[in-house]
Amino acid sequence: MTAKVCQVMEIPVKIISVLKKLFFVVILAIIPLVVFYSDEIVTMIGRAAAVKANIIVDTAAIGAEFRPIWANFAQGGEEPPPMLKGTVDKMKELKPRYIRLDHIYDKYQIVKKSGSQISYDFSLLDKSVEDILNMGAKPFFSLSYMPIEFSGASSVIDLPADLNLWSNLVRETILHYSGQNNLNLSDVYYEVWNEPELPQFGKFSPSGKKSYRDLYLASEKGAREVLGANRFFFGGPAVGSYYPEWIEMMAFLKSQKGIRLDFYSWHRYHQDPAVFLKDVGKTRNILKKYNLVDLPLIISEWGIDSEKNEAGNTDKAAAHAAATALVLANNLEGIFNFEVKDGPPPDGGRWGLLTHELNNQPLEPKKRYQVFRSLNKLTGLQINTSGDGTFVKALGVKNKNSEIEILLVNYDRQEKNTENVPLTFTGLKPGDYSLTVTDVVRDLKITSEIPSVNGTIQKSFPMLPNAVLNISLVKKNELARFIPGYNGGSDTALLLNNQNQALTIPLTLKPAQNNELEIMLKPSWPEDDKPLLIMDIPLKTNDADSSQTKISLEKRTTRNIDFLAVSVYDGLSTETLTLPLNFRAAGSDWQIIRLAWSAAAISISVGGGSNQITFEKEFKASLPSSLIFYPFGGAIDNLSVKADGEVVLTRTFDGSIGI
Repeated sequence: MTAKVCQVMEIPVKIISVLKKLFFVVILAIIPLVVFYSDEIVTMIGRAAAVKANIIVDTAAIGAEFRPIWANFAQGGEEPPPMLKGTVDKMKELKPRYIRLDHIYDKYQIVKKSGSQISYDFSLLDKSVEDILNMGAKPFFSLSYMPIEFSGASSVIDLPADLNLWSNLVRETILHYSGQNNLNLSDVYYEVWNEPELPQFGKFSPSGKKSYRDLYLASEKGAREVLGANRFFFGGPAVGSYYPEWIEMMAFLKSQKGIRLDFYSWHRYHQDPAVFLKDVGKTRNILKKYNLVDLPLIISEWGIDSEKNEAGNTDKAAAHAAATALVLANNLEGIFNFEVKDGPPPDGGRWGLLTHELNNQPLEPKKRYQVFRSLNKLTGLQINTSGDGTFVKALGVKNKNSEIEILLVNYDRQEKNTENVPLTFTGLKPGDYSLTVTDVVRDLKITSEIPSVNGTIQKSFPMLPNAVLNISLVKKNELARFIPGYNGGSDTALLLNNQNQALTIPLTLKPAQNNELEIMLKPSWPEDDKPLLIMDIPLKTNDADSSQTKISLEKRTTRNIDFLAVSVYDGLSTETLTLPLNFRAAGSDWQIIRLAWSAAAISISVGGGSNQITFEKEFKASLPSSLIFYPFGGAIDNLSVKADGEVVLTRTFDGSIGI
């Protein structure tokens, strides 16, 4: 009995032992998979917990002046200079602050050596600097790479045989561009080297046998020897990513050794915009230990992908650019998107905002270019936005004309997020507003007129993956006032003497021989002899027509008799006809006014009276492009426009200008 019990009890003990071994084998097998797919797991968890955006724009909560930190761009050295020549006009549209150049010492033939004599020739680099200045920008020089005349090893990524030669070169470079007796430029940036830690650029270490510290100290010595120069900025190290040990080294040199460091710079390529902001926070935390928390920070190259592929050409890259610029706004001194234009085909890089001039579509702006052009609208004072979601985020400013500009970005690394985004403007002054929405990536634009009675406006915007919307809100008029209309009951009419500027109603040009306009008018103008301009009708022959032809309607008074005067002006001469009115002063009854015109004649009728004139010459332009009503003492109702008998516009003004 005892033996059998022991035998029975031995079986589960063996099973448990085997299961333990299997458990550890399974865990060891899973760990690499978890590590490898950790990013995807985090993304899946994040997507499951994704928060939808509900954007609130408080237009009354005004902050500091908004700095366009993204208005800086870098150009690599994939071809001999002057590589920027053909890009000037297109880059000027982006209003760049700085253009960064590297390879200036190995591609621009600056150093000349004759025996033991060293001389400097900046003429080739000057041509690229001239291109930068013509863009409206200033140069940001990466002091790289090593002239082979200095290295003694026919290598442009080694330390020089004599560091004094390098010091002298840095000094002469700064003197040439910032010197008051030379090009006399102010606020030029000088950055020591480019990605020094990478093997292809020298594989420098912060200190040691091949030390970036030694290179920087020699560079800084040259900068200190500069006399008679305008203000310039000097720093580095332009490393290829966030490296704590490099920050520590540079901070130590400045705080403990008194070495000049006007800014700390690095590069970052990553699909997640939040990573860029984390880099900034971690860098400041290290600098804080050295009492350097306010040291200016610069990301002197950035993008979605550092590899040579087509990523920079995509809608995703455009949305990434907008999202990263939004995340980093006002958080550092500047960021430099890489690069201005592609390398030469067929093997050149595709990082450019523009294609290469040898491309099948030469110097063609890419979607990222359109994003940066749109970002230029964000000038003025920052206003408070809240309600960002996981993927959709917003940023807003109020410009000097009190116009509101909003950037709305839907960036999802998986390119799957689609949502209908509510956006509410608060803190507005009551009035009639024009809302223009531009889909930057898809090149679409829609404008609508919206009244705000209580200081708020609410709209929703469907956003597809990678959507970048630029939203402009402009006050057009004081809040429109309405009075009882021509038809009585609930009918209303627009009171125009309450407007502080003209009301413009756009028209789509429709080819026609005969055009008609009918409108109800109720005058409440004062009893005096002053003329009153009621409306203008600009006329065109087609959409591209820039002629000044127009029809004008005004009230004139002679000997206490009111007349309606209709004038047709073609930029050279005027034809006019008048019609006496049978009403006078405030509170008079509604009158039906009809205008009819062609290229050869015009007529006006009011009530039972009418008048017509036939032109001595035909006017080339006869198609109405818009109706412009001016503030005058009176109200209008039941507007109708016809082209060859077909109604092309109606407005009843029943509680809204747009109805």
